[in-house]
Amino acid sequence: MAATIQFKTEKKSGWVSGYDLEKLLVEVKDKIFTNKKALTIVIQARANAPINTLIRLINVANQLDHKGVKVTLDFSGKTNKLLGYCETMGFFECLSDGVKLKSPNGINKVSRIKKSGNSYISINKISGSVHDKSLPKKLAAKITDKIPNITEEQRSELYIQFFLYLVN
Repeated sequence: MAATIQFKTEKKSGWVSGYDLEKLLVEVKDKIFTNKKALTIVIQARANAPINTLIRLINVANQLDHKGVKVTLDFSGKTNKLLGYCETMGFFECLSDGVKLKSPNGINKVSRIKKSGNSYISINKISGSVHDKSLPKKLAAKITDKIPNITEEQRSELYIQFFLYLVN
């Protein structure tokens, strides 16, 4: 039988801190390695966690998978906020292939575009081998368009500074 951790906290806010996660891991440490080397982490529908806690969760899942422990991240509930956040941020792309994901609605492992207010946010991996030389100019234009009374000469100088900074 697999050891099970309920990814939750006793705090009213529902936020699971890195310290809370470490306490949960200590509680089941012996069960993980004596009971068929399997661990299920149930992420409650109302649980919240800061990025550092999610990164630690992914690291632990990957480390246990590497040691031969069968790890399952089970996102319970039909509207799991943390599941949507992890999907949007692309966290699942960082999990080892052996780590299983469960959710009543399925899992989208690929990062996606999320509409927030009047803007779109896209979070994707950036390739270090592909350089889009138009990005510094786009960034400079976005910033300098908001500066009132800027001359074209000043705008050109800022473009050069952005390009030099971002390329180097």
